[in-house]
Order: sequence, then C-alpha cells, then structure tokens
Amino acid sequence: MPWGIDTFHYRNAASDTGNVLVTGFETTSQDALELALSEAGYTWSWVSDDLVVRTYFGES
Repeated sequence: MPWGIDTFHYRNAASDTGNVLVTGFETTSQDALELALSEAGYTWSWVSDDLVVRTYFGES
C-alpha cells in the first residue's frame, strides 16, 4: 500500500455504527489515497487547512 496511517482512534458507544478519526496519512500518491478512501465507502474529508488543526500542530 502506498500510504501509512499516523494516528487512529475508534469509538463505538454501544451502537451499530462507530466514529473513526485518522489524524494523519503519509503517502507517496495523494491520488491513490483519495481513490482508496472513496472506494472504501466511508465519509471522509481533508482538514489540513482547518484553523483548529493548524493551531493544534503549531502551524497557525
């Protein structure tokens, strides 16, 4: 696989669905990663430009 997951958190509150937070991917091909995420059928979004994310990582 052309990517690696940096941080992963899963939460399930006794239901048939769960919430997943991945805080980082390392990839050599952003296009391949986007395709794989889309084909997985999960809802996802890029938040790299979000003010909260930039502040958390000290980049604001």
